[in-house]
Amino acid sequence: MEAYGIKVGTTRSSIGKDPSLTSRGQSANGYDLFISLHTNALNGSAKGVEIYEDVNARATSLATNLTKTISSTLGTSNRGVKYRYYGANTSGVNPKSNYYGVLRNNAAPAGMLIEHCFHDNLSDVTKYESKAETLAKNMASTIASYYGLK
Repeated sequence: MEAYGIKVGTTRSSIGKDPSLTSRGQSANGYDLFISLHTNALNGSAKGVEIYEDVNARATSLATNLTKTISSTLGTSNRGVKYRYYGANTSGVNPKSNYYGVLRNNAAPAGMLIEHCFHDNLSDVTKYESKAETLAKNMASTIASYYGLK
């Protein structure tokens, strides 16, 4: 992404660091986009990519294009862009806020949690691991195009 002139920040300085979900989201302050990278799990047979977009800070066309990029690069299902609200609770969290803490605390104008594949499905993981470098380049290209840098 830096090759396109995009400033990149990370929420972890090393694998051993584990900042809170609040501080991860807040670290996006001053950036145009917050992306939290993940793999998913369900039942051992689910597969594909899905993106949970910030319910309050959206870049839906980018999220849609990223699901297409990831799906086509990995040759896996495109499960689409989704929204998950916190819902009814007794902890005082606004029910219309993001379910996922990193997105609930996102300080950027747009945010998304990307589930690249299902790590409890060997076929999905194998595709992801074998194409990780190509996937990173393709995702960077998609992001750069969205911001008019390509």
